[in-house]
Amino acid sequence: MNYLIVALGGSLGAIARYQVALWATPKVADSNFPLATLIVNVIGSSLFGVALFFISDRAYLGEQARLMLMVGFLGAFTTFSTFTYELLELIQKGQWVFVSSYFIANVLLSLSGLYAAYFLSRFFFE
Repeated sequence: MNYLIVALGGSLGAIARYQVALWATPKVADSNFPLATLIVNVIGSSLFGVALFFISDRAYLGEQARLMLMVGFLGAFTTFSTFTYELLELIQKGQWVFVSSYFIANVLLSLSGLYAAYFLSRFFFE
């Protein structure tokens, strides 16, 4: 049963990820900057912070919710495997300004999103 829960969450996360890519691609059509991946990494990390509070800290939701949301949905939605692949592509093209800005933006904004969402959840719901 747990596999089905993870699969359901994962399929929904993958669909959401694809939708973000469709939305973001026209906005950077003339650029090599991978905006869609940056967007999902920041949003996904932020949602992970909220889920971390409600599922892990407060146990308002059970193990099945953790499997569906954190493992399934957010595991498929966030794309650090795509992130590393896109970094490699930028490195191979010698686009060092994009390499450094993309790396720093993903890591700092995603970490900031998780941190802020977690502590805002604690502030508003504790």
